[in-house]
Amino acid sequence: MTAKTSKFTKASTGDTTCSFTGVELVKAGTWQASTGTVEVTRADIAACIAAAHELPDPVIKLGHNDPRFTGNPALGRVTNLRSTNRGTTLIGDFEGMPQWLANAAPTHFSQRSIEATSNLVTNGKVYPFALTGVALLGASWPAVTDLESLQDLLERTAA
Repeated sequence: MTAKTSKFTKASTGDTTCSFTGVELVKAGTWQASTGTVEVTRADIAACIAAAHELPDPVIKLGHNDPRFTGNPALGRVTNLRSTNRGTTLIGDFEGMPQWLANAAPTHFSQRSIEATSNLVTNGKVYPFALTGVALLGASWPAVTDLESLQDLLERTAA
């Protein structure tokens, strides 16, 4: 079965990539993450959107990185960061996702978790809050448990 995504693209390598438009990434609130209690504010979401115009696109990956290993592939990028719900929800578009992953994601990796850095310093500039990646989660629960699943997103946009 092929995932119904908003767009399929043929890469120069002949591989088909897919996109998901309007994916919820994080909501303002206080969340219990694996790293401890995390508070995300409307200001954090606005700062994340502002930083996205100057930083590389965050990558999509399977699960969170284990610091003991390197070389994990980027399985797409998060583009077009924006907010909804009066600035309390960060959303973005998943672009360049391999078709095999786009087909599997709605049922096997339907939840996700952001990777972000506070006070990121690069090229002499400080970014108060920057999105660096999005981990697709299967067996693990995300800290933000009330995000729309990828399956629900596909069902809503297909209607």
